[in-house]
Amino acid sequence: MEVILIILSVGVALRVGWLLYRIMFQDDDFWECVRLSLTPDFFSLILGEYFGDWAKTCKLSIFLLGIGLSGYLTYILLKWLIGLF
Repeated sequence: MEVILIILSVGVALRVGWLLYRIMFQDDDFWECVRLSLTPDFFSLILGEYFGDWAKTCKLSIFLLGIGLSGYLTYILLKWLIGLF
């Protein structure tokens, strides 16, 4: 039963990820967010991209947090609902 719950939770998380991607990254700046997230803050400061780096890192973090939380909450909710019956 656990495997089915995990599969459903991953499916929901992927769907939420797809919807968040469509909402948050309309102008195809996902890979720029990844690039700036992987760039050390010191180099971004030298290049004058520090605040842009911070904003893009926050955007990517919110995106990943939304995916993770949706899957986790789906799993917890389904497990709770099954426990009621």
